[in-house]
Amino acid sequence: MSDYVETEFGEFPKNWEVKRLSEIAELQRGLGYSGKEKSKDEIPDGYLFLTLNSIKKGGGLKEDGWTWIKSDRLKERHFVREGDIVIVNTDLSNDGSLIGSPAIVHFPEWYKKEKAVFSLDIFKLLLKVSNVDVNFLFYYLIFVQPLARKYHTGTTVWRINVDSWARDLLIPLPPLEEQKKIVKMLSIIDNKIEVETRYLEYLKRLKEKLLTALMSGRIRVNSITISDLL
Repeated sequence: MSDYVETEFGEFPKNWEVKRLSEIAELQRGLGYSGKEKSKDEIPDGYLFLTLNSIKKGGGLKEDGWTWIKSDRLKERHFVREGDIVIVNTDLSNDGSLIGSPAIVHFPEWYKKEKAVFSLDIFKLLLKVSNVDVNFLFYYLIFVQPLARKYHTGTTVWRINVDSWARDLLIPLPPLEEQKKIVKMLSIIDNKIEVETRYLEYLKRLKEKLLTALMSGRIRVNSITISDLL
């Protein structure tokens, strides 16, 4: 007997569910803001602000992507908390490289408030079900991010037609324990990529310094070996 079954969405293991994104979560927009409410510099009585520039193309938070905001129009629906999952709904690039990109909210260690504000150009996902691991959903949304381009409206500024996209986007859901195991495996690879990326940046900086030193004669070739550099 096969361990897989054919569904209207394709073939999946028998013990997996397939749900539409609209069945799994409600998508909530953030704050529409004015330039005078936002600042690159810290606002002591303000909040960290999550905007388009906070999220990487394809998914994930930028380390230096936070700004600040202070507004007297803030409602509870405008806030995100640690561990919330968000998705870009606006793209200014005209190529769709950012639209649909997800991120999980993680505050800098030095930030002591329990919540931050997110902009109108981002959706926050409010989960309706309990059998979804947030990190699993994050990885899956990275996987299907290019599909969001098909649901854009506008020309100069792209926006997601959220109703159609959330209704059509299918999410395969293994049992929760299997989701966690998948996340663990992918996280190991992510950590390895991060370590290697940092090492690559170190080598690039080393090359630039060595190039200057060698070409100016400040370091002589006979005075060093390759093993000294690594």
